[in-house]
Amino acid sequence: MATISGLRNRGVEIIGADDRQLPFTSFSRYLKRFHLYYTARGEYAFLASLLALVKKESPDVLFPIESTHQVAKYAALFEPYTQLLLPAYASFRIAYDNQATLETCRKLGIACPRVFSFAQAEKYLQGRTGRCLVVKPRKDIGGGLGVMYVNDIRSLRIARSKNESLFGGCVIQEYISGETTNMRTVNLLFDRESRLVAYFTTRKIRQWPNAGGITALSISTHEAGLVEGIQPFFEKLGWKGLAEVELKVDDRDGKAKVIEVNPRVWGYFGFPIGCGVNFPWLYCKAAMGQKLPREKAGDYHIGMKYINPFAYLKAVTADLCGAADKYRWLPRLKQELKGPMVVNYWDRSDMRVIISKVLYEASALITPDAT
Repeated sequence: MATISGLRNRGVEIIGADDRQLPFTSFSRYLKRFHLYYTARGEYAFLASLLALVKKESPDVLFPIESTHQVAKYAALFEPYTQLLLPAYASFRIAYDNQATLETCRKLGIACPRVFSFAQAEKYLQGRTGRCLVVKPRKDIGGGLGVMYVNDIRSLRIARSKNESLFGGCVIQEYISGETTNMRTVNLLFDRESRLVAYFTTRKIRQWPNAGGITALSISTHEAGLVEGIQPFFEKLGWKGLAEVELKVDDRDGKAKVIEVNPRVWGYFGFPIGCGVNFPWLYCKAAMGQKLPREKAGDYHIGMKYINPFAYLKAVTADLCGAADKYRWLPRLKQELKGPMVVNYWDRSDMRVIISKVLYEASALITPDAT
């Protein structure tokens, strides 16, 4: 929906496709056509369904949202029928693999957490208190799924077992100390020649789950140093297209350290658009081979806030439930919500979708989390 919002006033004919539909069979009024494809029979059935759709519609640009991994892996199948803006799959796999990402960063001298083997992690935690490690899926899952914080060998073994059974593998990494407000995100777009043509940075205020997950509330910043610090990673990989980098400022030394790289569209995609960086439109122009000037530093609104209402409600509720003095939270919440705001999915000209999305998210609130 954020992608549609970024393209709808640019004279672009938008054709949408998904494996699910909002309540009341709703879809955006700005879609010329909407198609359902099927994923229940596995990756190859999905690819066949999507490829048949691309052959039928012959779009100028294919803009994958949740299917970036599959499209990057089988890009050669799609390239005769449309334009793509994706890195070579060998490069994509490094960013998709959390352990390979950190190992590559370390080789390039980019600050990041230490990666542990299981034996090293056991030794690190053996007989010691006050130490913490992070166990998470090895591949890019998103949403904080599978992320577990462990401080003893028993919880380490449980976390590894859960991640291996649910996600096929895990990475064990050093815990970077600091509050949610220590979290930074960097959004990047590279053209067909691997030139950086646009960027956007934010500081998180709240996330859900609170220990680590999707952005619930954040503020736009201009931290060019973070962009420059991570660029060698993408230069090494000859990157093309979009990427999001999550970093955390370490309380121990004040350095921003790469936590992970997400080689796809991020959940708060509408935030940079609302601040003046129209990534979907720039993506389409770059995919078509247009040579774009790099966005001027700070050439977007700084100090604007983004809110995902449902994630924010969950995060605040969890904090309030554990607070001894709930009234002291009121001034903090008032300050958090003060100022110009970009609301997730909000496009008043597309109310049918907003109502359907609210119903969809509301139903999720009363359903236990998969985690």
